[in-house]
Amino acid sequence: MVSKVSEITIEDVANYIKEDNYEESDIETYLNIAKNYISSYTGIPVTSEDGESLDDFADFIIVVYILCQDMHDNRTLYV
Repeated sequence: MVSKVSEITIEDVANYIKEDNYEESDIETYLNIAKNYISSYTGIPVTSEDGESLDDFADFIIVVYILCQDMHDNRTLYV
């Protein structure tokens, strides 16, 4: 079970979006974009050694999954 944003793996995202045949690079891109989008929107850094980071907020885990799913579902619109 994932308890931090940094623990979300490519496989976790692929399972969430129910994709069996996937390009790891695509899922990795979705994952990185989702984390950076949340960080940019909230002002909370993705990682931090001496302060608040996305890992301090468990609520962001589902947000990462949802953003990845949206990017996957609408990938033809983004191209």
